[in-house]
Amino acid sequence: MESNLYSCQFGQRFDLNELEKELSKLKPEIDKGGFQSVNFNLAKVRLIDLGALLYLICILNFLKAKGLQVNITLPESKEEATEKDKKAVEKVRDFLKRWRFDDALEENVDMLQNLLPEHQQGYFESPLKHYKPRIETSPEGKIEPLISVRLMEITSLTEIDRKEGRKIVSREKIEEYVKRLNHYTIRPIVAEALDFSDANVEQFSKVLIREGLLNTEEHPNATISLISMVREPSLSYLVIAIVDNGEGIPDTIRNVYENDPDVKKVEIPSDADLIDYAFDSRLIEYATQPMTTSKSARPDPNRGMGLYYLKTLSVDFGGYMIVRAGDASAQFKKEGDEIKRSDRRVSKWRGNLIKIFLPLSKTAKSL
Repeated sequence: MESNLYSCQFGQRFDLNELEKELSKLKPEIDKGGFQSVNFNLAKVRLIDLGALLYLICILNFLKAKGLQVNITLPESKEEATEKDKKAVEKVRDFLKRWRFDDALEENVDMLQNLLPEHQQGYFESPLKHYKPRIETSPEGKIEPLISVRLMEITSLTEIDRKEGRKIVSREKIEEYVKRLNHYTIRPIVAEALDFSDANVEQFSKVLIREGLLNTEEHPNATISLISMVREPSLSYLVIAIVDNGEGIPDTIRNVYENDPDVKKVEIPSDADLIDYAFDSRLIEYATQPMTTSKSARPDPNRGMGLYYLKTLSVDFGGYMIVRAGDASAQFKKEGDEIKRSDRRVSKWRGNLIKIFLPLSKTAKSL
């Protein structure tokens, strides 16, 4: 390894667990300094987790803001590779192209020419090979390609605030995205894929998705707010990933929690190294309670319901939710009649990630 370069290496799978392994090693190195560039080497990756991909964008943005040179090597195969491996690379490259990873990088990190190695400069130029647009008939009888490609791709929900001169979460873009979900060609697809009634589709788009995105507004200094969806390979779930680079949920809610007389405070662990993790996991759970917001301890009933709605609707629809923020990653899943939380310790980085898993119907077509 060059003295001024730190390299994060990944194997066949790029998911949150593998990303966490590298981030936990990178964090102390960042704190110590001593190098000028960070490279994320995904050359060997053949399967990509959407949540990890969105979270990586926030990490790259953070490192860039610290004045470090960041580079990323995307999945590729060698000339002597087997046909099976070459096809696997084609599929993962198609995934990155269809989900517009290139646009997300350029909007939130840097130009591709500065991020990719020289031999990958044309990585996103070839046409898609493994994704075909689904054709639908509009109410007027017109046959047209399904716009779900725009629904699934990584979508940025920030805009430049002219007064502050920086990016902020845009309510207008959020409402546009929710409206897109209710487009006449999308609505029946969502209903079919998730085996939803019209009422459930309404809750899915206007409550679960909208509240999930509006939740990013409560995280101070967020300049990145991204959402995307994917049908997880080998899993019967539609996965929605929402990420922002604002202050972590535990930090935004800590003062409210400490001054709330109605909540039983978490016990301090005897191991000092676990204190932050214990607090953050409890604070994430606290943030998912009804009428809890960073604005005040017990606001009016119309506020502080965002994460609560996400948690309850996720399990009501038969799925579950994961929240990664601060030093903790918490999973909320129904066990019997109760929603249980299980969590694990992670390295602390700026930002928040929410992943929602909703079971697909047995007859669901590819989205």
